[in-house]
Amino acid sequence: MSRGYRSRVVEAAEVACITRDGLHVTVEYKDGGGMYFKLGPHLSTMTDAEVLEQHNVLAQAVADAASNFAPTEIPDGYPQAKFHRQNKMWYPQSDVLRCEIWTDEGDAAVYIDDNKLSLEDFCNILRQRRTWGMRVVFLPPSQLADPPQPVLIEPRRRRK
Repeated sequence: MSRGYRSRVVEAAEVACITRDGLHVTVEYKDGGGMYFKLGPHLSTMTDAEVLEQHNVLAQAVADAASNFAPTEIPDGYPQAKFHRQNKMWYPQSDVLRCEIWTDEGDAAVYIDDNKLSLEDFCNILRQRRTWGMRVVFLPPSQLADPPQPVLIEPRRRRK
């Protein structure tokens, strides 16, 4: 899928390719992007038109959910991420992570609560939200739990 991933309701003429892989299907759009999803065992008997119909039902449901989305946040003092020993990965407990960036002996690390995560561990958290957007706001640590509203400014023009 392209970096500009956006699922949307599409007409057959907008679809570049429908690829079946077992129980899963990928619908790729001609102008880039697409959607990968599971349809189950009946996928093997479905026509492309039926797959596209299911794609559009799912794309509309995603769009409806996104229009009503409000990020969740764990209150200060509670764990924002949990480590799962079996997977050896950190998992966020909400949509907002308050963290601090530090360098120890030249290596950067990200602290979430009192937990030190390597950049690799932190990137694994980000991978769990692939296809989502992200907004990075740099704040003093004292403002992480109660951030101020950003002030919009005009960008500086470059001198010639």
